[in-house]
Amino acid sequence: MKLERAIIDQLESNLRDFRTIDDLVGKNGLIKRLVKKLIDQLLQEELIYNFRL
Repeated sequence: MKLERAIIDQLESNLRDFRTIDDLVGKNGLIKRLVKKLIDQLLQEELIYNFRL
């Protein structure tokens, strides 16, 4: 899996904008959103791989 440039740009932008620890690790924090995006991408790749066999 390869991180798309758009994801990296969004991550850099978000890192500049966070002000509190909750912005980073809170309920809707950057880490949670990043993990969700990565899991979604992994699941999509898994579906593509399984249906290609």
